[in-house]
Amino acid sequence: MRDALDKKCRARQTRDMKNTAVANLHTDGQDFVIRDTFDHASLIVDKQERVRSGFDAFPSTRFYGSKRRQLPWLCSVFAELPGKTILDACGGTGTVSLLLSNLGKQVTYNDVFAFNQISATALFGRKQSKPQDLLVFLDEVRPVRGFISKTFKGMYFTDEENHWLDGIMSLVVDIDDAEWRAMILYCLFQACLKKRPFNLFHRANLGLRHSKGKVKFGNRTTWDASFSTHMMSAHADLLKARALVETPVNVLPAGSADVTVGNFDIVYLDPPYFNSHRHTESYLHRYHFLEGLARYEEWPRLLNNGSPIRQLRDEAVPGEWSSKGRFESQLMSTLDRYIDSTIVLSYVAEAYPSESTLRRSFEERFSQVRVIEKPFNRALSKRSRMELIFVGQNL
Repeated sequence: MRDALDKKCRARQTRDMKNTAVANLHTDGQDFVIRDTFDHASLIVDKQERVRSGFDAFPSTRFYGSKRRQLPWLCSVFAELPGKTILDACGGTGTVSLLLSNLGKQVTYNDVFAFNQISATALFGRKQSKPQDLLVFLDEVRPVRGFISKTFKGMYFTDEENHWLDGIMSLVVDIDDAEWRAMILYCLFQACLKKRPFNLFHRANLGLRHSKGKVKFGNRTTWDASFSTHMMSAHADLLKARALVETPVNVLPAGSADVTVGNFDIVYLDPPYFNSHRHTESYLHRYHFLEGLARYEEWPRLLNNGSPIRQLRDEAVPGEWSSKGRFESQLMSTLDRYIDSTIVLSYVAEAYPSESTLRRSFEERFSQVRVIEKPFNRALSKRSRMELIFVGQNL
C-alpha cells in the first residue's frame, strides 16, 4: 500500500510545454488542463517519494465542498511546488492537510469553525484509542430530555435520537482530556451528517425519513442506523487516517483565514464559492447544528430564536466569509497578506468573482500565474462543474 499513492499521484506530460500555453495532463486516468502565463517545461515531475499510502485510505466525509475526490489532482500540484511550510488556511475536513503531511510538508491547519477545528484536533492528535474505548463510552450514554430535545423537536432527528444526543453531550462536556473529547465529537459530527437527508442542516426535512416516496439522495437504512453504529464506523476511519500522518500538523484555534499570521512557503486557500447568479447559503447555515454541538455549553446563548431552523446568529462565527459583497475584498486582503508566499487557490468556474477577475488579480500580484482546470461531478447534480486551481508565485 505504501507505493499506491506514488502511482496515483504521478502526472505525466503529454506534449512539449516549453513554448505552448496549454498542455494536457493525465492524473488517475482523467484529463485536466493547465493554462499558464510562463514557461513550465518541466512542471510535472515525480516528487512523491515521501507519499506512503493510497488515496482510498483517506477518511470519507459527507461534508459539502470536501476535496477528497480531488486528492490525486491536488497531489500532482503540491508535489511539484518548492517549499516546506504550508498554511491550509480554510482547512475544513482536514483532508488536504492530511495529504500535505503525507507528502512530508510542515503543515499548519486553520478553519473558522469550532467543529472543524475539533475534527482536525482529532485527526492530527496523538492520543491512542481503541474501538473498545469508544464502545465503553457509548455504553454509558443515557437518554436525557435537554436543550437539543426541547429546541429541535421534530426538525432534524426523532425525539428518541434527540434525547440520546442530549445524553451523550451531558457526558462530553465533563471530559477533561481535550483530545479524547475531540475524537468523540469527530465521530459524533460524522454520525449526525450521515443521518441527515442531504447531509445538511439547512432545512428541517425530518419528514423525508418517514416518507414513502423514492429517495433521491441518501438511504433510509443509513438514516435509521443508530448514532453509535455510525460513530464506531467513523472511529475506524479516523484510526486508519491517522496512520497517514507523516509530519505533525499544527492545528490553530478556530479563526478567520484573513487574520491568520505567520510566514509560510505556501498558502492553500479553499474558500466558500458564491454562485454568480443566485444566493449562496453560508456554511454556518448548512452546519449550524454541528457548530452548536462543538460549543454545546454556550449554544443557548448563540441561538437565533427567530430562525425557523433554529440556526446560530451570524455573529456567532464573525470571521466566516459569508457575504458575497465582501468576499472579493477579503480574498484580496488575504492574497496581499501572503504576497511573499506561493498561493494555491481552489476555485470553481461560474462563481463570483469570475475566473477572469481572479486571473487579473493574481497577475497584478504575482510574476508567475497558472490556472489549472478539471471537470468534476457533483453529488447532487448530473452536471459536472469545472474546478480550478490558481497558483501565484513571485520568483
